[in-house]
Amino acid sequence: MAPHDERQGRETRPRKSGPAAELAAVEALARAGRVDEAIRQCAAIVAREGNSADAHALLGMLRLQSGNAAAAVASMTQAVRLAPASPMHACRLGIALQGMGRRGEAIEAYRRSVELGPRWLEGWCRLAAACEAAEQWADASGAYERALELAPDSPEIMTNLAMTRLSRRDFAGSASLLETVVSKKPALQEAWNGLGVAYKGLNRLEEAIRALGRALELKPGDPDLLCNLGNCHMGLLDDRGALQCYRRAQELSPGFPAAVFAESICLLALGDYPDGFAKYESRWDSVQKLSRRTLPGLRWDGTQALEGRTILVLHEQGLGDTLQFMRFAVPLADRGANVVLEVQPPLLELARSMDPRVTVVATKQYPPAWDYYCPMLSLPLHLGMDLGSVPAPAAYLWPDPALASAWAARVADAPGLRVGLVASGNPNHKNDHNRSIPLAALEPVFAGLGTSVFLVQKEVSAADRATLAAGSTVRELSPQLTDFSQTAAAVAAMDVVVTVDTSVAHLSGALGRPTFVLLPYYPDWRWLLRRSDSPWYPSVRLFRQAAPGTWSEALASLREALAGLAYRR
Repeated sequence: MAPHDERQGRETRPRKSGPAAELAAVEALARAGRVDEAIRQCAAIVAREGNSADAHALLGMLRLQSGNAAAAVASMTQAVRLAPASPMHACRLGIALQGMGRRGEAIEAYRRSVELGPRWLEGWCRLAAACEAAEQWADASGAYERALELAPDSPEIMTNLAMTRLSRRDFAGSASLLETVVSKKPALQEAWNGLGVAYKGLNRLEEAIRALGRALELKPGDPDLLCNLGNCHMGLLDDRGALQCYRRAQELSPGFPAAVFAESICLLALGDYPDGFAKYESRWDSVQKLSRRTLPGLRWDGTQALEGRTILVLHEQGLGDTLQFMRFAVPLADRGANVVLEVQPPLLELARSMDPRVTVVATKQYPPAWDYYCPMLSLPLHLGMDLGSVPAPAAYLWPDPALASAWAARVADAPGLRVGLVASGNPNHKNDHNRSIPLAALEPVFAGLGTSVFLVQKEVSAADRATLAAGSTVRELSPQLTDFSQTAAAVAAMDVVVTVDTSVAHLSGALGRPTFVLLPYYPDWRWLLRRSDSPWYPSVRLFRQAAPGTWSEALASLREALAGLAYRR
């Protein structure tokens, strides 16, 4: 039984004594903001009680609080050495390692923490957050799921788990969790925001707008929320509503990069290229994993004369972007420039077919010297291009003649209309769930038309591979498509290319091949809005979804167009 205090008439807890009391006093100093004094006293305790894991651990956390992460790691390492079975000390070591930026080691420390204490909630939450920061989404989700088992009513853990599911594009799983969260804690703004993003991913755009509206009620004027809301309006092709959101975000937070960038995408989709490309320069500040390269020499901004000068044009995004925008090297050459065009290695040989005046090099294989350099997607702005002046020759790339002959011979015996098909793109693309179409859904389009269909994509999904194995009449060419020169020659051997929005759409258009592109309701800005042609590629015809997430009308129109081609052939 606990000691009884006669004066108070109730039981009292035993008072701490010895080192435990001293450590408690140190903690009180830290809570009072006297961290330096707490560190001095704790260091004295450590010097006297060298085998106290708790003293080393407290000193480590105090050092971390004071900004000395390296010393904190040393103290926490000692605490773990003295108490190797303590999940708390292993977790604190992870915190200190994370404070030094040693994220991988921190994750291992957190893993050790939860191995030692499978019911140590803080360890699971710390592990999940660290994995999330490292973009290890599957591990983050697993850790949050374990944490949720330990705290099943925690709306914060549910929300965090939902956010990792969003990052994995598990929109349905995220929405299900967040619906539960907002029913339990309707004032949690982060949950309403996440719910709106999840609904958008599911093409439930009206619901997304309502959820984001609720988030804005809870956090009025938040520029990130306004950008998310604007994106939902764009998903419904409500460009006016989208622009209002993006511009309101900029009024509330002048120069807010995400809002400027989102506005640029909207303007580009509308064909307002002068303003759109001007604002598109914000991409360096707002797009994750896109960093501006700074090289010796001057960055060309359109005002400097190019006659007799060397300009280095830098690729900056994906292969499709390079295929579309490399054409701007030719107007530079027309101005008398010595143009050096940098492209990704898979495009090297193909790009050399464009113009003999343009020297093409692979990534970072720079010439000895240059006068100017310019990112590729900045060229339309600096060349003063508008919608009516897009340089759009019938073709500006050509396949290697020997490869083209070989591919023509390879498919020469194929009966009927020869169709090159691309059903899906890179599965890691953030919009792949909207742009790719299962091969099984595309096969009926060709049924009964007498076509020979060839899959001209390098990557084939597991679902599509199963369709191919189940007796599909589509012929797979992916093992032979070792680079873009091979793909270009294969495309050139087709009568028509049918593709979703991938780099092959740009390749086929650049080659001047008849190309049918299937687009989601709100497409990438490069394809503009509400039109069936492209100012970038004269040979391209566009087939758009009639409603978000619905392909039936587009596929019916595609079948009709293919039937017409097959008949004329």
